[in-house]
Amino acid sequence: MTHHPRLLTASVIAGAIAFTATACTNGQAPEPNGDQTPTAEEAPGRNVSSDLFAYEQPEPIASTSGKLKTHLGSDLVTLEILELRSTPTGTLLTYRLAADKTTMHGIDGFVWAEQPRLIDQDTNQAYLVGTAGHPDSDKGRIEIALVTGDNATGPGAPIQQGFYPTLPENLTEIDVTMPGLEPTTVPITR
Repeated sequence: MTHHPRLLTASVIAGAIAFTATACTNGQAPEPNGDQTPTAEEAPGRNVSSDLFAYEQPEPIASTSGKLKTHLGSDLVTLEILELRSTPTGTLLTYRLAADKTTMHGIDGFVWAEQPRLIDQDTNQAYLVGTAGHPDSDKGRIEIALVTGDNATGPGAPIQQGFYPTLPENLTEIDVTMPGLEPTTVPITR
């Protein structure tokens, strides 16, 4: 007799689940679509793929074109500046290297001297990308640029960033250049 109340309780719960399932489907079982995977219309929620994949590249605030000279050679590119933000802790340059064809230009963290340069034309002061020391078993300590991104150019060039020293407060714009490219004047955001 001790198992009978548990059996009765289990029966009541199973009946309630069956009643709820029938009530939620208006008494009709859902029709399977063959592979038992719900279609987009059958799935709960909403389709957000258009929101996720609707990314558009930002428009440049300044640009300069020419033959970018690197340790690997030279390529015709357009340096597109997307943002230059200076704060009390440093300056972040956001840019991309656009080109008609996709190439690997070879400018990465190990080639810090070929990174974009910020130049104050009034004082002729150049600001170079920040570096950090990295131990190397063959060379001792090597300097690596504080940059992100990929060393590629092309029609869908990846966004890249470099970290520079804080710019003087009196500057509202500065020239940005790379080896082989003419400087372009860029407004500074603070």
